[in-house]
Amino acid sequence: MVFPKILDKALGGIEAPRARYAALQRLSESAVRLLARLRSAPEQRLTPADLVAETGLVRRTVQNALVALLKAGLIQRLGAGRGTRYQLIF
Repeated sequence: MVFPKILDKALGGIEAPRARYAALQRLSESAVRLLARLRSAPEQRLTPADLVAETGLVRRTVQNALVALLKAGLIQRLGAGRGTRYQLIF
């Protein structure tokens, strides 16, 4: 009776990575590009203007991709207004 409880507890910890993987599968190509850029230097905090310049994507596309990444829980927003920066969640 102990083994099934241990197995159930171990498999319960899989839900978070499974949900994260599912969120990655639903991302658009532009969101994947932004995520790749953020992963290349995870310690950096980038503005939308930085991401536009570095990825070559249109500003509105970058904004939409950032919203998708925020909803997926893959990045975090730091600050507000013109001082807003985005960083990968570790």
